[in-house]
Amino acid sequence: MEALADYELDRIVSSPYVRCVQTVEPLAKARGLEIEFDEQLGADRLHEVPQVLERLKGQNAVVCTHGDLPGLGGRPYQKGSVWVLDEAGEPARYLPPSD
Repeated sequence: MEALADYELDRIVSSPYVRCVQTVEPLAKARGLEIEFDEQLGADRLHEVPQVLERLKGQNAVVCTHGDLPGLGGRPYQKGSVWVLDEAGEPARYLPPSD
């Protein structure tokens, strides 16, 4: 949550799977935002995540999903980390998980 303190957020969109929901609940509470559930972010639908990201381009949104994402192009990351995307939807900044 602290990693995103400097970022304006208008939406939190999450896989409906419990683990993702639990991950974003503290952020949603702290920011006074509702969690929006999107089936396309489910663990068995990772190939659809780029479609969700395309829909959210230009918005200040947090997205929570599972596993390796094709759009990261093999960039390494740790569970619980954050990738900040630029206006074109490309990975621009990596924020490691907080301790």
